[in-house]
Amino acid sequence: MKAVCPNSEEHNEFYTVAHVIQSWKVDNQGELIEIAETCIHTSFGPNKHNTWKCAVCGAQANVTD
Repeated sequence: MKAVCPNSEEHNEFYTVAHVIQSWKVDNQGELIEIAETCIHTSFGPNKHNTWKCAVCGAQANVTD
């Protein structure tokens, strides 16, 4: 998989999503009190079907296999 900024191939950092599992401290209603661990597991990492946004110029990147 490779992401390419349409404005410049020199731009090589992007924003996209990943699904992470966190450990939370909650009250007896399940409401968040605090995040105990920022990330204990990544359930799904970035994939080509996500939106990828160039971190330099904000353009939507083209992502290929």
